[in-house]
Amino acid sequence: MSKLHCLWCNSELEPPKRKFCSKACDGKYKYHNSKEEAKCIGCGEGFKVSTKKVKFRPQYCSVTCANKNKTNNEPIHDYSKVKMSKNNNAPTSSDLFLKQGTDVKGDVSELYAMIYMSLMGWSVSKSNSHTSRVDYYADLGDSIKRVQVKTSYRRKSSGSFIVSLSKHKDTGYYYTELDFLLVYCPEKSCMLQVPGELVWGRESITFIDPSDSQRVQDNSHNINDFIVMNF
Repeated sequence: MSKLHCLWCNSELEPPKRKFCSKACDGKYKYHNSKEEAKCIGCGEGFKVSTKKVKFRPQYCSVTCANKNKTNNEPIHDYSKVKMSKNNNAPTSSDLFLKQGTDVKGDVSELYAMIYMSLMGWSVSKSNSHTSRVDYYADLGDSIKRVQVKTSYRRKSSGSFIVSLSKHKDTGYYYTELDFLLVYCPEKSCMLQVPGELVWGRESITFIDPSDSQRVQDNSHNINDFIVMNF
């Protein structure tokens, strides 16, 4: 009887295994064989996209190409200056947001994050695990990123914007849990994208707006460097 070999690494299989020697090889095989060719609408180059049935499919070959194309041809409008109605006393979306409870704020922040990711052309799937610290998996075309969505709050004493990264007994994120954060900032009505290396192992992260006469400290960041969309 001929011996069976792993479909990914070709190592010899021990019974009762019939296709893969490990879950790692199983996952790698399925990932690399669940791609199909697509054409970037920005540069025209071909790239691989997932064949899985997800809600949003990538239109660009990379984040760089998407940003360049949107900057040149599809500028992102700042809707924060648009009036909600002809009534000057009508509340803004930020006013309404800040009056809500924690659960509602979380849902709205995720909604804004989905708007941003869909406009970037990413394939997005929501994590179904109740124990996972990942909210979404975003297929950027060349890689899959782990995304967590957060909401910032403004500290009245300093005017700085704080994002809490710890919850209950958790002590921040590890590099194996997160690639980047998407943070909705209600006071500025914008979305921030924060790389994982600024987040890993920290309990919180602080942003400062220099236009409000705030000075960037060693442990804080200029919020304008991380804004990727205004609402």
